[in-house]
Amino acid sequence: MNSAAPLCDNCLYVIRNRRLFKQFENSRSQLGQHAKITFVYHGSPRECLRAIAENGFLEPKRVKQMSSNDLESNKMKILDAGYFGQGIYQGFEADYAIHCAKSDKHSDEIMLYAVLPDRSYTIKKGDEKYGRSCESGFYSHIPPDAKEIVLFQSAHILLIFIIRFVRVPNSEIVEEDP
Repeated sequence: MNSAAPLCDNCLYVIRNRRLFKQFENSRSQLGQHAKITFVYHGSPRECLRAIAENGFLEPKRVKQMSSNDLESNKMKILDAGYFGQGIYQGFEADYAIHCAKSDKHSDEIMLYAVLPDRSYTIKKGDEKYGRSCESGFYSHIPPDAKEIVLFQSAHILLIFIIRFVRVPNSEIVEEDP
């Protein structure tokens, strides 16, 4: 038994964006029939998730060239240059995305999407990648703790759902016998 207050989904929004779907499928076909799809999560404020659902993620190269006025007018905030490379960060577990959304962005929503990580560069402790582009010959980076993945091409991301969570107070999780 666990006495921690669990989270449950309160609302599920399906994302249907034909342009992003075509972009993802084109990338998938370019990578070949063995392109592996991985499901990941991203936490952000509601208005940011809605903008991402409509427009997709901005290319990291483009964000790097934007002025602070451009960022502000697009309601974007860059927390840092990217510890594991200047890219698009996603968590492999919903709990991790919820933690990031709640602690950094005071949000109760996360996004679930499919990614094409293809060749991932696994970063070793002490390997300096802060603010750098993708390692040559790779499409993504995986940090030493392997809790998240960093992508560098928005075409490798297919948005699927926005999920809103609510904390269920004073509930216990009871595991059933199989």
